[in-house]
Parts: sequence; C-alpha cells; structure tokens
Amino acid sequence: MSLLGLALLVWGIVANFLSSSRGSDRSLAICLLVLAVLSWTVVVVILRRDMSRTAEVAIITMAVAGGVLSGLTQLAIVFTAVACLYAGLYWPFSFAAVTVGAGWVAAAITLAVHNPSLGQTLGDLATLLAGALVGTTRRQSIVQPEMIAQRKIDEARAEVEKERSQLLA
Repeated sequence: MSLLGLALLVWGIVANFLSSSRGSDRSLAICLLVLAVLSWTVVVVILRRDMSRTAEVAIITMAVAGGVLSGLTQLAIVFTAVACLYAGLYWPFSFAAVTVGAGWVAAAITLAVHNPSLGQTLGDLATLLAGALVGTTRRQSIVQPEMIAQRKIDEARAEVEKERSQLLA
C-alpha cells in the first residue's frame, strides 16, 4: 500500500514539475526525487524488521530531500510529512521534532531562494507538525492496549502467586 502511494506521489510530482519548472531546476529535482524515493523505500523495507540507525538516517534524508524538493514543487512536502509520521510512529517525539525541524528548514530555505511565500512556508510547517502528531497518536493507540493487557497479565500472575502461597502455607 505504501509503495502504491509512493508511485502515485512520484507521478504527481513529475507531472507537476514538468509542466511548471525551469530547465536548471529539473536536474536538481530529479536527483532529490530519486533520493526521496530511495529513502522512502528503505524506510518501508527496514521498519518491517527493526528500528535501526539506517531507518533513522533514511527518515531524516527523506525529510530533507522532500523539504528541498517541496520548494520546487509543492506536492513534494508529502515526503517530509510521511517522514514525520514515521518518526512519530516509531521513535520518541523528540526525534519527530528533529525530523519536522530538518524538513521545514530545508523547505523554508528552498522557498526563500526559489519562490518566497510565507503562506506556503507556514503551511508546510503545519503539514509536518500534523504528520508528527498523527504518528505519535497512532503509536499511543497501539501502546496503550498493550499496556492494559500487560497490567491484566501482571494482576493475574499476582493472583496466582497469592493463591499458590496460600496453598503452600
């Protein structure tokens, strides 16, 4: 599912970029798009197995590449928002905040150089914060039932130990 979304995103970015870009920006955009796509793929493949340093680097890379690319074509902010979502989903909020900051600074600098727009800059920040927030709340919705189940198991063990000690006494 994630890779299908990635394919549709790439198609939208390429279509948008080819219809509205200057020639000098195209090679930069293609390099950034390839980097963002590779990072997304690495994140999807690695996070299914573990939360390694490679996944962290891929998430930050996707956030920065998407941020720079979003200054060239606005739809690319989705790369950075997805990176923020993954960061909030799998790591503490501090890592998600770093991801938001890195992606937003990259987007803001590129926008300042290519197309200064305070509205788009603030909109990008809101998008990235929303991604991190959705990831964090999703993680909490997964963790909370696990904690409740663990508490019930602990209570059952305590009850069994209590009954066992009464039988042995």
